[in-house]
Amino acid sequence: MAWTLRKLDGYSIWFKGLKLKEAGQVEARLKRIVDEDHFGSAKDLGDGLWELKFNNGNRIYYARTGKAELTLILGGNKNGQDKAIKKAKSFLHG
Repeated sequence: MAWTLRKLDGYSIWFKGLKLKEAGQVEARLKRIVDEDHFGSAKDLGDGLWELKFNNGNRIYYARTGKAELTLILGGNKNGQDKAIKKAKSFLHG
C-alpha cells in the first residue's frame, strides 16, 4: 500500500527544530512507510492515535485518516510523551 502523508502545523514546527541527523532519520523512516508500508516500532495509543517510536527517544504522533492517508499531528520525545499524547488527542478529536 502506498501511503500519503499530511503534515499538520504542530508536526512541521517540531520537525523544523530537529538537528540535521535527526531530521534525516525521520525522513528516512517516513519514506519507508510511504514506499514500503514498513512502520517499524509503532504503537496504537487508542482513540485513533498512533505513535512512531525512534531509538533516540523521538516520537511522532499520527492518525490513519483515510484509506491510505496518514496525518502527522505532532512530534516530540519520550520525556514529554504524556503531554504530547493529550495534545495530539485534542487535535484529533477537536
